[in-house]
Amino acid sequence: MTQKDLIKRTRLFSSFFELSVRKIKTKLTQAEKFSLVEKRRILREVDSVLNDLVDRTDPWFEKNLKYAYKEGSSDVDGYLKRIGVKSMKYTPYEIQSIENLVGNSSLLMNEALSGIHRSSSNVLSKAIKYKLQTIISEGRADGKTLKEIKGTVANYLNEKSIFLLDTAGRKWDATKYSELFARTEMMNTYNQGAVNRMLTREQDLAQITSYPSCECDICKAWEGVVVSLTGKTEGYPTMDDAYNAGVFHPNCKHRFRPYIEDIPDQE
Repeated sequence: MTQKDLIKRTRLFSSFFELSVRKIKTKLTQAEKFSLVEKRRILREVDSVLNDLVDRTDPWFEKNLKYAYKEGSSDVDGYLKRIGVKSMKYTPYEIQSIENLVGNSSLLMNEALSGIHRSSSNVLSKAIKYKLQTIISEGRADGKTLKEIKGTVANYLNEKSIFLLDTAGRKWDATKYSELFARTEMMNTYNQGAVNRMLTREQDLAQITSYPSCECDICKAWEGVVVSLTGKTEGYPTMDDAYNAGVFHPNCKHRFRPYIEDIPDQE
């Protein structure tokens, strides 16, 4: 799986979010009455946009995560084939693993989408609150006041944007986070495909790859390190040790490669 191919696929994913966010912002700025009834109507329209987004992203996960998994496992096959190991077919357990990875990624993204509904609701609530405060203090809300409210909504959207919520509850720009999420999930799935293929071949040792543009000190410390995938091979740190140290973080490009003890200079 080349970086060019990875970027192309993840940008397609983020383009779905960019289009949806534009639609939602348009709906929010087209509010006229700034009432609770109108808020409920607009939020229903926002949810409709989000449902359409899910209809686009679910097939993306199905297609591209399967691709990433097979790329990871086929890379392991290609490496082992060069040293004389014959090719293998996918086992039923690997197929289940692919389905689990696809389903989990889709579920995480769908949970993150709740942030868009919440932030849209928050924008409308602020607008309604501003209108009511104006009526209470001045006795009415004229055309100028409503125009000011619409300007306030537009400014808020430009400053805060529509956000997604990650698993830690942090707020992210929807378009930027979607690309980060897609890239990370594809790399994680690629590595899982590689790991599962090595375990299927009873290959417990793997080496963490390196790349020149890495700027993460934690990852650099683990580049070229050989790990035990299961922890059963003594004398090596485990794959879990690497993950717990922070390797394979979001946006990380490091991968697992098979390591054969009897073959020197595998880096």
